[in-house]
Amino acid sequence: MTIAECKCTGPGWCERHQIEKTEYTYQLCRTLPAIRNMWDRGEGPGPERQTDEDIARIESRQVAMLAELRPIAKRLAAEIKQWQLLVTIGRYRDALRRWRDAGHPVRPIDEQRIIAEEKCPGCKHYNRGSATCGRCRARGQLIAAIAYMATAHCPIGTW
Repeated sequence: MTIAECKCTGPGWCERHQIEKTEYTYQLCRTLPAIRNMWDRGEGPGPERQTDEDIARIESRQVAMLAELRPIAKRLAAEIKQWQLLVTIGRYRDALRRWRDAGHPVRPIDEQRIIAEEKCPGCKHYNRGSATCGRCRARGQLIAAIAYMATAHCPIGTW
């Protein structure tokens, strides 16, 4: 049995199948003979063929799926936060090691103040709400501690 080619010129009303086709369903019709055959038999996908019960069942399943995904998303967010903390601790440890290896040089107090109070807060990566650098993940007191070490530097070269 041969299946006639799609004659539609684009998305919109399809005379042959008597349904409104979106870009997606239009492409299905043009490229998949099996789908086109289903529409010819009055079956096939399309929101115009869904009953109110079908729609309610789909919406109910979507709500259930979102409820299932919520705890997964929370765990993932917690793991990302933990990973960011580990990265921050690792960078701070590296900075401490470099500082120790260089003989503990201290940056002048005026420079420390400028870094902690002007340069970091003036950077586009700095989040004033949480007082956190979005680039190196350092925050508040950690920024001040890093600024204290003359061997430490900003990862994007701000200071």
